[in-house]
Amino acid sequence: MREGKGSDPCYPVGYERVKSGIRQTGSGDSTQCRTNIRSLLFQETTAPGRYEHELPVRGRFAATENFYYVRNDLKLPNKEGVCPTEAEAKEVCGLSVTDSPADRACFALSYQLAFLGALGAVDVPGIEVEVQRKINGGDIDWALGAALAHMLSSRVETQGFSMTMSVALTLVVALALLAAAFSMVCRPTGMAKGYDSTPTLFGSKSTGLE
Repeated sequence: MREGKGSDPCYPVGYERVKSGIRQTGSGDSTQCRTNIRSLLFQETTAPGRYEHELPVRGRFAATENFYYVRNDLKLPNKEGVCPTEAEAKEVCGLSVTDSPADRACFALSYQLAFLGALGAVDVPGIEVEVQRKINGGDIDWALGAALAHMLSSRVETQGFSMTMSVALTLVVALALLAAAFSMVCRPTGMAKGYDSTPTLFGSKSTGLE
């Protein structure tokens, strides 16, 4: 039986894996990787950008946890205070597979861009996204848990509801964490599997996507 061949744009050139008799090789194409992510993961009615009750984003947002740790693993000069860019994804996907952790970060950065694009938060006037690990010296993950608990225990007024900055920040961070978890559970076989690590509640400092 002859071995089949396939190409995975979410892994860099030099990467190979064999599964179910098909040899997948990395092509390191961040643009095609984002296209695959959008077509395979973001088409459901519950996906980011398509959720029926999803509120339009506006204002300033903090992208945390996996957004930060991917940049930290890559030792990028600007780990915080910036938004992921297509140029970064293209550069990382173009690295050799031996330049660890480029093999995993290609998908990670491509997914982040696809996710932000689905929310309409990329290159849109009036919307600013910055990768952050802390706000005013405090870790965002613990503050997020407290904010969610407070929001869920509070009565939401359906009439004249105004989305405050604190609620907007809470929602976008929660969506980022849920989307990352969703992608790793539901990604099709033909796409890169991503990080092989033991997930924790708020991500791992030594890995990127959980």
